[in-house]
Amino acid sequence: MSPLKSPISFYPVAAKWSAPVVKYRNGTKPTVRRANPLIPSCLGPCSSVADPLLPPYLSPIRNERNEITHYVGVQNDISERKSIEHQLAYNSSLKVTTAKYYIPSGRCIQAVDYAKRNEDGSVAMIPDSLMKEFHTKGGRLVLDGGGISPDVTIEPNKFSNITIALMMQQTIFDFATQFAAKTHSIASPENFEISDELYNNFVAYVDGLEDFKYDSESNDLFQKLKEAAEKEAYYELGEEAFSDLEEVLKPNVTRSLTVAKDEVSELLAMELVRRYYYQRGAILYNLRFDEEIDTAVETLGNEAEYHGMLNGTVLTHAGDRRYN
Repeated sequence: MSPLKSPISFYPVAAKWSAPVVKYRNGTKPTVRRANPLIPSCLGPCSSVADPLLPPYLSPIRNERNEITHYVGVQNDISERKSIEHQLAYNSSLKVTTAKYYIPSGRCIQAVDYAKRNEDGSVAMIPDSLMKEFHTKGGRLVLDGGGISPDVTIEPNKFSNITIALMMQQTIFDFATQFAAKTHSIASPENFEISDELYNNFVAYVDGLEDFKYDSESNDLFQKLKEAAEKEAYYELGEEAFSDLEEVLKPNVTRSLTVAKDEVSELLAMELVRRYYYQRGAILYNLRFDEEIDTAVETLGNEAEYHGMLNGTVLTHAGDRRYN
């Protein structure tokens, strides 16, 4: 999980791979079979010509009986490596776009029109009025000219100011380093929890840092209100009230960490688990609370809704326009 969470989208699709698939195998049997339901996901949109090079890999997820229950798609961004490989000699380089983006059904999903540039040379998105409606083989309504709209969307979680400050100033990282140096082991990623005692120790650690700086969102808005009141000559009429409110809204580390305990505990736990069980442990811990995985499992578990998305009987975000 990245510190600043991005909008996450799901694309229910019907797997079309037949038995002799050779790319993804488990022993002698293919791990992806015909008609297996599959949910790819993406972290936010990409621009057309700047699409990263992301070769996909599918990893099977097994239950206690070693049976494959579903798959997790992983993409590895090799854009930078490919860019270096294609650099020309004598400090020169060449970038050429030779085609538009089409999917196998023939629908163009190009989001920008490079033939029609703005006066400043920038490229604008294709307007909704020029998007054409298409229907998939199953009957679902989709649009061209705007990428591939997801069927299921998840709203991003917004972190509090103090949580962002903790991450930007590496405070959680530093605390985890000191904790790992004094503590021999912790519970497994599947069972580890941040206890009240451990969290209180973290709060005391942050409160004792002289160089830790942050400003609350409430205080940010108050300062803007104060500036506007001074500009409009209202501040003098309620100067005492402004002073009292400013004292109330003064950033307080302990109070802010208490309010943001849930989100800070999750980040702190992941950092601690990573110290003892490395990246694999952090992933296992994160799977316990990953809204993306929970939504994907829920979607796969509702077979009627899943197939309804594919045939258009269940309305989804796939036909959404950028502007209403």
